[in-house]
Amino acid sequence: MYRLRCGRGGVIALAILASVLLGVVTGGMLLAGPAQAEVAPSVYLDDHEIPGVQAVFGAEGRLIVPMRPFFEGLGASVYWDGESRTARAFMRDHVVTLQADNQTGFRDGEPVRLYVPATILNGRMFIPLRFAAESLGGQVHWDGGRQTARITFPDMAIQVPAAATDKAAAEAQVEDDGAVLARYPGEEIDLLMRVINAEAYKEPYEGKVAVGAVIVNRARQSGQTLTQVLRDRTPSGGCHFTVVCNGQVNRLPVQDDVRRAAAAALRGEDPTGGALYFNATRYARGRFWDGLRAKGWRETRIGNQSFFRPPAS
Repeated sequence: MYRLRCGRGGVIALAILASVLLGVVTGGMLLAGPAQAEVAPSVYLDDHEIPGVQAVFGAEGRLIVPMRPFFEGLGASVYWDGESRTARAFMRDHVVTLQADNQTGFRDGEPVRLYVPATILNGRMFIPLRFAAESLGGQVHWDGGRQTARITFPDMAIQVPAAATDKAAAEAQVEDDGAVLARYPGEEIDLLMRVINAEAYKEPYEGKVAVGAVIVNRARQSGQTLTQVLRDRTPSGGCHFTVVCNGQVNRLPVQDDVRRAAAAALRGEDPTGGALYFNATRYARGRFWDGLRAKGWRETRIGNQSFFRPPAS
């Protein structure tokens, strides 16, 4: 990794270099003519090319960029759920959610109608540049004369990967589920899986990974084992995980995707961006939950559950 710190105004430039005219600006957005659909501009962050980013023009001439290297090039952490084809990116207090072919994106939990949806091209997720950058707190300016898209992040340090995040290479480096689970005692994995299963029984796969991520996050923060976290009691004597107290963990058949979700969470996948608490959205009311919101904790909704992560330090 190498660090780029924004200077005055926190300016980060994405220099779009191409050998042909890139289009015109309408309403602040890039538009390209039909003959320019094949153009693939190079993208630069300040004076350094963002590894792995090759911009192209999507529908209606909107500039789109590959999801993971672009988000990570701006310093965001990224979660990708291949089952639902959904990407989440977290940076400071912001979260942006995009699903392939869905005309609605989410910025900090609020729906936003997109000019062009995220799309899968040659096995990679491409996302609309302007929406993605602005959702993470940036401001996008287009300089038609210099053919430069300029993104500003005031008073912010940017982490840039030193090498491209290639999809195939990333997948090759992922430890398989069995190897991940084998690092923990069998009874601990069994309890983890049963809690994930009971807490997210009717939730999508991403929601199951999210529940597992909360458990892993709490274990890492406290220095406890997974079993200690799962069996820990509240000051009043109740369980932090209700399904442990009421025996629900032993009553429901474990679903097929729970093992994979447990391994994903232990591997470090986290669609919540670092949450430490969760509850069904309809129950996430009252003094405790409102207190978290009042203290700046950020809420991310996945399925029918709300996940709360601490405010950025």
